[in-house]
Amino acid sequence: TKMVNIGNEWDEILKPLFENNNGQILLKTSDEIYLNADYNRLKQVFINLLKNTIEAKKDQENLLVEIKIKTTSNKIKITIEDNGIGMSKDSLNHLYETFYTTKQTGTGLGVVYSKEIIELHGGTIKYESKLNKGTKVSIDIPREQPI
Repeated sequence: TKMVNIGNEWDEILKPLFENNNGQILLKTSDEIYLNADYNRLKQVFINLLKNTIEAKKDQENLLVEIKIKTTSNKIKITIEDNGIGMSKDSLNHLYETFYTTKQTGTGLGVVYSKEIIELHGGTIKYESKLNKGTKVSIDIPREQPI
C-alpha cells in the first residue's frame, strides 16, 4: 500500500508550470490517504488533471486550483476545481471520445485514459464545467479494489 504522491513529477514538471502561470493549489484534506492501487497509473491521472488546469488558465487571471479529499469507510472522494476557461456543453458531450480535443497540441487521449484507469480501480470520474467559469472533476474510488 502506497500513498498517492506525485513527488518528483511535482518538483520537475508541475511546480514550474504552476509558478510560471501564477497558479496556486489549495489542498483540503483532513488525513493521509492510503489506498491499495496501481500507484503509477493513478499518479499519471492526477498529473494529467493538474496539467489540464494549467492549460485551461485564463490569460489575465491567476490560476486557482482547489483539491478536496474526503474519505468514508468504503470510498475516497476527490474533487479538483479550477477557475479556468471552462468548457461548453458541446465539449462536455464529446469529452470521453477518443481523439477529441480542443487543444492545438492535444491528442484527445488524456481524459479517456484517465477515465479508463479510474474505472479499472472500480471508481468513477465526472466532469462539470461552465464556459468562462471553470471546471470541476469529481473522482470516487472505492477503498477495496476489484480483483
